[in-house]
Amino acid sequence: MAVWTCIARCRVCGKEVNRAEHVPEHMRTHVALTGPLLSFCDEEHHNTLSDCNIGIELEWVTEP
Repeated sequence: MAVWTCIARCRVCGKEVNRAEHVPEHMRTHVALTGPLLSFCDEEHHNTLSDCNIGIELEWVTEP
């Protein structure tokens, strides 16, 4: 069974703003839906709370 790391990055500057490690396959959807809501860039004007923070880009990496 695959295990994943999800890296949340600011879509404006590319900075890593959050990370979820050891995510099992059955939890990927949960992380993908909730992760951006809990991820904030240090640059406040990059955060887009009015549109559910869709300014966050998720990168999925398979763990060895």
